[in-house]
Amino acid sequence: MALWKAERSGHGVRGAVLCSDAFFPFPDSVQMAARAGIAAIAHPGGSVRDGETVAAADTAGIALIQTGERCFLH
Repeated sequence: MALWKAERSGHGVRGAVLCSDAFFPFPDSVQMAARAGIAAIAHPGGSVRDGETVAAADTAGIALIQTGERCFLH
């Protein structure tokens, strides 16, 4: 959604940092970010599949930081 919104608003995403207040439970989002040219991803982590997303980021050459903290609470 963030990639779509940025591109719709006329912003290039190549070299940008993608931040999320939700974890990335599957590697497909990381792979999509890589195809768009995202340089780094920051997210809270906490998914049982974090290892898969870390591996996808490593394969794509994207820096990935897990903050361990969410700002938004349900």
